[in-house]
Amino acid sequence: MKTLEERVAVLEAKLAALTQPRKLMKVFNPERDAALREHWQAGKRATEILPILNAIPATLPVSSAQAVTSRAMKLHLKRPEGWKAATLSDSATTVWHQERQALLHAEYGRMKPQLLLEAINTLPGQRIESVDSLRRAAARFRIRSARLLVPGKAAPPPAPKPPRAWPVTPAPEPEPQPLTPEEQEAAVAGAWARKHARAMELFAQGKSAETVAGSIKVPLREACRLQGEYRSSQAAQRKAA
Repeated sequence: MKTLEERVAVLEAKLAALTQPRKLMKVFNPERDAALREHWQAGKRATEILPILNAIPATLPVSSAQAVTSRAMKLHLKRPEGWKAATLSDSATTVWHQERQALLHAEYGRMKPQLLLEAINTLPGQRIESVDSLRRAAARFRIRSARLLVPGKAAPPPAPKPPRAWPVTPAPEPEPQPLTPEEQEAAVAGAWARKHARAMELFAQGKSAETVAGSIKVPLREACRLQGEYRSSQAAQRKAA
């Protein structure tokens, strides 16, 4: 068991460690910035500069080539004149040189993406790791995909679109000509004859005057008159018999 003096000594050591200024954690120190400036302006790629920077002692390592590029942009470093054209013409180190672009133009959408990726990686150049890189390159070079399901076959021709059916406006119906007085009288007589026949049929079935009035749409008084007419006709028939 520790004595009181030993416990006090441990606490004093911890307090001293807490009161000391903490060492600043840095990724880029002046030596790394100088090396980055030298190699960036010499035209080397970020992937080539990354191991050079990590070989220089520092608190933390440089995590990725993107971190190298971000630091170069922050320091406003410039590439040498004609650097982009030189890198594009170097088929051994660039990613999308002319051979790979030609293969991408010819087979994008005609082969499955994974098969196309393997075919492109057989050509000289930096290895492409994912299918997403193919899609980004196709968008960059403005290559349209046929999106085939079967690799290696030509795209089927698009089905012709049916002609658009425009709505046809029907011709307006001709306005009915006004009836002459004779035609109006004949129409009224025909409608009444049909109502009269229907009333006689209903009275023969034993219907009341109220039911007949609602069925043939006439006033109750007119239905009662028709009922009297029906009864008179029936009485005349029995008398004649």
